[in-house]
Amino acid sequence: MSEILRWYLTLTLIGGAGLLPAQLAFGRLRSRGLLFARPLALLLLAEGAWILSAVTPLQYDTTLAGALLCVLWAWSGYLAWARADLVAALRAGWRLLLAGEAVFAALFLVVLFTATRAPAAILNEQPFDMLLLNVIRLTPHMPAPDPWLAGYDLAYYYLGQTMVDLVGRLAGLSPRLEYHLGFASAGAAAGLAIFALAGDVVALTRPRRAWTPLVAGALAVVLLLFASAPITIAALLRANDLATDFAEIVGVEWLPRLSAAWQGVPLERFWWARASVVIPGTLSEFPALTLVYGNLHAHWLALPLAVIAIAQALVTFVRVPSWRSWLREPGALFLAAALFAGLVMTNSWDGVTYGALWGLAATVGYARAQPARLTQLPRAALEAARYLALPALVAIAMALPYLRTVRTPLAIALLTEHTASPYTGSGWSDPMRFLLVWATLLLPIAAAAALLRPRVTRRGILAGAGLAVLPILLWVAIAVVTGEADSIIDRGSNWLTLTALVLAFGYASTAMWSARDDGDLALAACFGLIAAATAIIEVTEVLYFVDAMGGRTNTVFKFWYAAWTALAVASAVGIGVVADRGTTKARLLAASPLVAAGLTLVAASLLYVPAVTVSKVREGQRPGLDALAFLDTTFPWTASSAAWIRTHVRLEDGVVLEGASVTAFENRTSVATGMPTLMGWLQHEEIWRGPAPVIYERTAAVEAFYRRGATGENLAWAHYFNIAYVVIGPEEEVQYGDGRRGSVAARFEGWPVVFERPDGRIIA
Repeated sequence: MSEILRWYLTLTLIGGAGLLPAQLAFGRLRSRGLLFARPLALLLLAEGAWILSAVTPLQYDTTLAGALLCVLWAWSGYLAWARADLVAALRAGWRLLLAGEAVFAALFLVVLFTATRAPAAILNEQPFDMLLLNVIRLTPHMPAPDPWLAGYDLAYYYLGQTMVDLVGRLAGLSPRLEYHLGFASAGAAAGLAIFALAGDVVALTRPRRAWTPLVAGALAVVLLLFASAPITIAALLRANDLATDFAEIVGVEWLPRLSAAWQGVPLERFWWARASVVIPGTLSEFPALTLVYGNLHAHWLALPLAVIAIAQALVTFVRVPSWRSWLREPGALFLAAALFAGLVMTNSWDGVTYGALWGLAATVGYARAQPARLTQLPRAALEAARYLALPALVAIAMALPYLRTVRTPLAIALLTEHTASPYTGSGWSDPMRFLLVWATLLLPIAAAAALLRPRVTRRGILAGAGLAVLPILLWVAIAVVTGEADSIIDRGSNWLTLTALVLAFGYASTAMWSARDDGDLALAACFGLIAAATAIIEVTEVLYFVDAMGGRTNTVFKFWYAAWTALAVASAVGIGVVADRGTTKARLLAASPLVAAGLTLVAASLLYVPAVTVSKVREGQRPGLDALAFLDTTFPWTASSAAWIRTHVRLEDGVVLEGASVTAFENRTSVATGMPTLMGWLQHEEIWRGPAPVIYERTAAVEAFYRRGATGENLAWAHYFNIAYVVIGPEEEVQYGDGRRGSVAARFEGWPVVFERPDGRIIA
């Protein structure tokens, strides 16, 4: 309990330093950015520490983190002295701050409770996330070394894990304790940010009821973090014999077996983990799945920043000033640039997505003339580009130390000959599967639209649809030119999905323009987000980024996650506006099927997180904060050898060699210590570096080393690669032994043993 309290108080101290600076960027919104203060301040600390330790002799350590926190508080003190209006706004917003703190604390505890029911960092990419925290803690200067390819910089976006480490350093906690605390903090920060954002959007058009922003905010939190895709409802129904033929009808093979539930919760292990593979060849993960998965991964850690990036676009959507305003408001310029540089360094895909959203918001803001709207867009886009040029340049300058050293799948895609490609595979979204992913958010939106009846025209819908159909026409043209014309027919029922997306974009875009012309900015922003999300989904149906993962798996995963976030805001705002303004009995009666279906679906989707929590409890793990506690009982060799390494070995001592692994979890020594090994998780390195020859050369070299034993060739090889210690544990015996226990250790007889147990040894 003391660790949780120290963590929370440290977060509060950091967030307090951001209360006044946040208003510089978001002062036009109802919340004035007060509820964005915690993630913004933490981002500034992590960015500052990363950049300074990369370009100056300053070391990345607790001293630097504390000094930067003092600088941030000093900036806040200066603003308190120079800007009385910011202090007055802070005082006036005390009720909102209290409500926000209550929301954050509640979400923090709920997410932490869920995560700590099965705390072992053993599933999926959790070992990799744990590895990142450990290596960041050891690193004196950024960029951090790659623990799975010694001698190279870490090829990953890891500013999010750096944020977690900074809080852990200041709170005096080890990486194994900060893992779940950081995960819970990111979820709570995202929830609080969307709580504020939805309320801000509703308040753009003066609400009739004071509680409307709170209702919209609460709904947004639920839809973002706890609502699940309808496929999870189907899984629960089937396991309880209530959807017996559903799997056969929709062709989703992974649904739990019939009569495979106890007390309503499926008995099949990890039934919940496959909810993102509804559409073949894709990963359509949603935040509630990430929440129960417990992966301290980039898309989760970037979620608070993503929501704030939508808020940044909203500020521009409301009123686009001249580009010269950046010169008059350097604080706002700095925060905007830091936000998008931070997105690139935390989850690079989000930098593209939300940068484009900001650009679209600015374009809409500049396209004010009502007649010949489409003809105004090119000129408006140029104006938007000029407005965004300065923050974009500053953001690039801030992220440059990172961009120079880190390669990501997106960067590889952007630097390859074929940046984007038309998708001609078989993983298209037929209407049924599409609804199994999106209906939880789409039905409430459809119900709100039916009740609000925004002003739309047939001509406007057709104009918007004409714009939306361009990517599809481009795909068709490329398919014909490249000899893939058969894929046009092969798409089959996916053409129905595409048609619905095109019409939805046309409807949402014309509703946005009409509402904006009428001065109804809340409704305009709501439909603008719907149009943006629809465009994201549609484009990923026909195009994808070429990367080492193949197909459109990563493209759908990253961009649909952003679309879920945008639709969660739009859905909550739409419902909030309906609740605020009311509707006629005739409209309510006509829309009652949609309303009933939407309410039922959202309510049923909320069963997912509790059901998964029960499943995780059934795993039999001992609840707790320690993400590596399981090593003591399940893998005692790793627990004891890692403890020795953490005590006696420093990063500068050299490489700690262990067996080269195909999976993340087999490299347990590096995971538990952060010490670099010569070659780790092969698949990960292939994804992040492409098919680089060094990966396969290292894998073969490690195997040869363990098979040669104590030879002069190995001694020279160890000196060449700066290998300080060699781990010979159970994994190495299985990988490189001849079937006899201790056969690998026997090959190295005569080399000094520095640590030994009956099941393994470490030699120098």
